[in-house]
Amino acid sequence: MDDERVEYSFVCLIEDFSYCWHKNGEKLTSPVFYAVELEDTSWRMVLYPRGERVKTTFRFICLETRKITDQNMFP
Repeated sequence: MDDERVEYSFVCLIEDFSYCWHKNGEKLTSPVFYAVELEDTSWRMVLYPRGERVKTTFRFICLETRKITDQNMFP
């Protein structure tokens, strides 16, 4: 059994975040990005600048969208 832990980081830069006009429950969604190192998966970041349900609560989510194959990577 391999107990070695592998960690990855995603870095996202949002310019002029303080000017964000989104209201509570409204989200910003990143384009899909691909992580070949993470078993050929694709990801999307979702950000709720004013909170998803509760006001003034910042929420950030990173979602795996699908596994990359030759068919969906190069249609």
